[in-house]
Amino acid sequence: MPWLRVHPRRENRTLLHDAEITGEPREALAKRLGVPVANAPRNYFEYVQYLANAGAKVVVNRTAMLQFGLKDEEIHPIAARFSLAQVEILFDESDYCSVVGEVSKVRQ
Repeated sequence: MPWLRVHPRRENRTLLHDAEITGEPREALAKRLGVPVANAPRNYFEYVQYLANAGAKVVVNRTAMLQFGLKDEEIHPIAARFSLAQVEILFDESDYCSVVGEVSKVRQ
């Protein structure tokens, strides 16, 4: 949840903006995406943007937001707000899911 929480005093930047992708990991990402290294995402927020532009769903669990006392405006607008039930359906219907940076194959 904190990964997409915005910091209004920092121009709505998230923790993902601060998580840089450099060196070999960036080279590997560029190769996987089929783009020159110069065009590869420089941080994990840019990577999330890239995936969203390619059709990935970026969501946050609205139930968890309420439990943590987070307001809607505290979460970056790139993420759709889903109920826990909607998140479970998304996991069940997806081939791949990435949760807070960890990718797992959920269906073959």
